[in-house]
Amino acid sequence: MKKKFVFTDDSSFTHVKNKMHHGVTEHILQEDTTKKLYHYVVSYGAPFKISDSAIFMSQLLKEIGVTGFCTSYSANNCRILLPWYPSTKIDRQAIVELPQNVKLENIVFGKSELPMSDRFKQTFLEKKYKIKLEDGKVCDYTGKELLKIMFGCWAFNPVDFCEGDTAYPFYIILDKIPLDKYYKKEFVNLLYSLDINEHAEIYSILNKFAKIDIKKAVKSFEKEIGKQTPEMCTELLFRQAVVQGHLWSKKQTNNIQKDKDM
Repeated sequence: MKKKFVFTDDSSFTHVKNKMHHGVTEHILQEDTTKKLYHYVVSYGAPFKISDSAIFMSQLLKEIGVTGFCTSYSANNCRILLPWYPSTKIDRQAIVELPQNVKLENIVFGKSELPMSDRFKQTFLEKKYKIKLEDGKVCDYTGKELLKIMFGCWAFNPVDFCEGDTAYPFYIILDKIPLDKYYKKEFVNLLYSLDINEHAEIYSILNKFAKIDIKKAVKSFEKEIGKQTPEMCTELLFRQAVVQGHLWSKKQTNNIQKDKDM
């Protein structure tokens, strides 16, 4: 994958803004060299965490065209200067890069009372898609809901960015949902309910996902974080195989239909 997953041991970040609540402290950090802003959560017992798989998926989802969230990175061994630390040892550090044009004074922890910006409404996460399921029921899905079904990822909104009289929600990718029997069935049913003409944006994302070299990407990630992630690789290869099979099936169906129309 084109972007690096981790920073070097020489990277350093300085705390510039924070809010403590519900067993965590959210920090806004500034990278000392580039002056870019990042979001960082220190947990004091809350289950909140950005896992290794969430870091990897944020990179992969960006690459295949999913929009509406920010990219996560592993920052283990980096120097992060905070005003305080919890009594328990922090064994892992994960930070989320904020958009380039966001100003510190426009960052609001939690959800702003301002209406959502039209710009965010055009992202994949916020768009709504009408899909007729195999049982004939028509359902409205947001991109956030499709993200969970297709890739097993949660999109979480801890911060808003003020844009004039509106707010642009800041989403991050959290832990993946285990791909058990129920979620496998939901995943497959959704794929075979999609219409290649009505859901072109979804198909574009699936096509790009089908072409990713999962083993190579995971191997690169594992090398950078210094640990193995076999379960994540296995799950992604399964999802990719299902998508590839579905796309092939749709292509064959469309070719047959074209032959009939000639």
